[in-house]
Amino acid sequence: MAEAEGLADWMSKLNETFTTVPLCYIAIPGSHDAMAYSLDMDSPLLEPDSLITMDLICCGCCRSIVKNWSITQEAMEEVDTWLGKHSKEVVILAFSHFKKMSTEQHTKLITFLKDHFKAKLCPDYGVPKLKDCWKKGYQVILSYDDINRKEDPVLWRGIEYWWANNSDPNEAISFLDNKKQSGRPNGFFVAGLNLTFYGCSIFWNLTASLKEKTVTAYPLLLDWVKKQRPGSDTQSINIIAGDFFDVNSFAQDIIQLNDAKTN
Repeated sequence: MAEAEGLADWMSKLNETFTTVPLCYIAIPGSHDAMAYSLDMDSPLLEPDSLITMDLICCGCCRSIVKNWSITQEAMEEVDTWLGKHSKEVVILAFSHFKKMSTEQHTKLITFLKDHFKAKLCPDYGVPKLKDCWKKGYQVILSYDDINRKEDPVLWRGIEYWWANNSDPNEAISFLDNKKQSGRPNGFFVAGLNLTFYGCSIFWNLTASLKEKTVTAYPLLLDWVKKQRPGSDTQSINIIAGDFFDVNSFAQDIIQLNDAKTN
């Protein structure tokens, strides 16, 4: 979608004003990814409790349903290949909500990520500006929200994520507006427009999918997006994340917010 609509190099095309301010003052489109690529039919359900109970009663039949509702949008190899073709673009990868991972597994994952992106990794010495990243060849900001992160300079602390935890788009918007009233966090933060469906919602919509439910809600969600502004003031946004934004103008609408004046 980004390639087709000319959005793949949107950072390199920003007005110079936006290349000299910290990246946390720019409107950035984001993708919420459950990283379910490793799920198989033998994987245990970890949440929510209602779906775990249902799975036990139904002898594991719920796992095929969960797999239909969990879609991996990008693999690290694809990200690296894409970055090689777009040298002025910077991506923020935020790893969090690890489920039952051992210290050894964390070590292996962290080692893989560091070995994979190497010199592209931007160290956590304060939020960089685009021009600084271009000068030093940094293209990846890697947030790892776990104690196993330790004090590695290329692993950024967890990024605050505003998540309504609700399947109703009106409730999600209300939640985000209330969060904005308390002021923006320091540094990077995410306003999540991803909707959350729990056991009963999934059970009564076995023939549906998360994508169908989300796409139906997008007209309302995009209306909210178009009213936002980037910048440093207390009501500004930074990263806006959603699911399945390749079927609409989600990314384009967020990028266009940068036409607003940066404070």
